[in-house]
Amino acid sequence: MASTFGDGQSLVIDARFAGVLLVLALLWLRVPLFLCLVAAATTAALVGTIS
Repeated sequence: MASTFGDGQSLVIDARFAGVLLVLALLWLRVPLFLCLVAAATTAALVGTIS
């Protein structure tokens, strides 16, 4: 958990965290679970590639 949110003295958001936030938002909007998981995996992969 520490590697997801912290890097020494600075706050860092990991790609997994972006995926989790997206899943929570999509589930709140009542999107089907399968689509939520696909969107989260895609988001995590893209954010991981960018950073």
